[in-house]
Amino acid sequence: MPRVNGVYQLLPGVYGVPNEPIASAPYNSQLDDLAKDANDPRPVTAGGTGGQTAGAALSNLGFSAFVKSIVDKATDVLFRAAIGADDATNLTKGTLPAGRISDASHGQLSGGNLHAGATAAANGFMSAADKAKLDGLVDKQLTGWVSGRDYTNGYLVVTSIPATASDGAPFLIEVVGNSYGALTPFDIKVQGYLYGNAIINHGALSSGTKPTEIWLFQHGGFLCCWIPWQQYWQGFTVFASDVGYPAADKPAKNLVTSIQNLGKPAGRTKEVSVPIVQAALSNLASFNTSAIFQGAPQQFIISRSDGQQYIHWQNAAGNVERGYIGYASGTTTTMILNASSGEMQLWAAGARQFRLTANYIIAERAMEITSSIARAVNASTSAADYAIVGRSTNAGYGGVLGYAADTGIYGILGYANAYSFYGSGKLYTTGNIQSASSIFSDGGSFYGGSIYTILGGQAAGWIYLRPQTPQSSAGEFKVSPAGDAYAYNRLYTGNGAAYLDTGGNPYGPTWGGYLSSWIYANLNVIYKGANASETSLPIGHILGCADMGGLVNNGIAPRLADGSKYQTGGSGAYLAGDWRSRGTISGAHGILQRVA
Repeated sequence: MPRVNGVYQLLPGVYGVPNEPIASAPYNSQLDDLAKDANDPRPVTAGGTGGQTAGAALSNLGFSAFVKSIVDKATDVLFRAAIGADDATNLTKGTLPAGRISDASHGQLSGGNLHAGATAAANGFMSAADKAKLDGLVDKQLTGWVSGRDYTNGYLVVTSIPATASDGAPFLIEVVGNSYGALTPFDIKVQGYLYGNAIINHGALSSGTKPTEIWLFQHGGFLCCWIPWQQYWQGFTVFASDVGYPAADKPAKNLVTSIQNLGKPAGRTKEVSVPIVQAALSNLASFNTSAIFQGAPQQFIISRSDGQQYIHWQNAAGNVERGYIGYASGTTTTMILNASSGEMQLWAAGARQFRLTANYIIAERAMEITSSIARAVNASTSAADYAIVGRSTNAGYGGVLGYAADTGIYGILGYANAYSFYGSGKLYTTGNIQSASSIFSDGGSFYGGSIYTILGGQAAGWIYLRPQTPQSSAGEFKVSPAGDAYAYNRLYTGNGAAYLDTGGNPYGPTWGGYLSSWIYANLNVIYKGANASETSLPIGHILGCADMGGLVNNGIAPRLADGSKYQTGGSGAYLAGDWRSRGTISGAHGILQRVA
């Protein structure tokens, strides 16, 4: 049966029916059809060529007559001639001697300055168009790339540094520019490293007007830098370089390809906001050797680019009287140095917060100290005094640390000197709580996170250990006033290897398990079996024996005579173990007991 659109189909009626014989005619026809299909050329739609010759196959696969003609060449010489391998016009790679290059557009390569004499000299190598391209390359890659002015959408700096791979190059982006109305120029250096499918070790240093933010990311396969619009009519000159390890030293090449008036584009990846470190700026107009701390009240000023003063010394009569940090005016001053009598003051929100004197740091507001890396407060002193002392001057409140009162010395003194520790919270310690007399609890309970000790509070005089809660008796251990101990469950010893069960049965390695099992296995003195031929009876077993003689406790070797009696003479199997006489009853008849 022929294929339908190149797809093979089975002949009709060839499928078998369960429990029915297979007809030979359609079965054999199907086999013949399969054999024919296997020997015929497989069509292109089924993964073949549809041809029985190379030419037919190439035709079916859509190759041109030229390709079919060169495939049919019988020798290498004919093949090279057919493809033009010996014609320089077909050369796509390789190196030719200088004298082989000669055409109307480029001239003869035989020496001369390729750049300067490219078109002016007869022996020049480049056309005018080639020279223009080289000039543009020199302008863009060896110097900075200048943006347009006032890009209100932001400055999107695109480089040719590949950024899609997991690991790439370390880079340095240098940005300078005219800040226009900000007066101080931009001067920013941005670094980073394309590594681990991210941009790492990124940071920036600004030694001029500081931009509000800088972003790095991958877009379009390359590293990009984005700076938002700052102020009117500003612009940037940018130089981006790959600072990876070169094979040898080389001149830097600017890899910026464009600076566009665009916001951050969609589809960007590996995006990071670059932290910017701002270098100090100074305005030393009033700084001179003859006028420092003399004359006018403001002689030494370090200012920001926006004109606000950071450090302002004010003096009178040739002496430094007062110094400001964060100076504004009056009580809104952030910090005053040498405010009066050598005192330093810290102000905030129009009010004085701290005073630093020769002996004390005085807080005039509530103080909260927090830390995320170490202890919040660490106080020590080498003087014969307390490291921390505090008290409330309001009657009825305590809060004294290391304070002596009423001729007593307290580690922590609470309200009215009545308690060493006082409060409604919890006392935490990783060490011991020790008392020279007693530790007292009104509720009668001492407990931790997983065990509760109750002294009294339940039955008078009893001591309770409760693992659940102080109110739950589940799992408790208690001791009565008479000294009796009660366990809710087992009593363990030997680090858990042995215990007394709730039924009173001891368990441990000495007995190989439960003591009751050991006694049953080792002190079972009664034979409970019904075998008349048994000769191995348990230690301690007692029996009657004929033909005995000798003294009490003498060793005896009894035999099992005939399954009805034991005797010392005659025939029969000896009983296992050692037996001793326990006395005669009548004549030579007596009692034996197994002892081993």
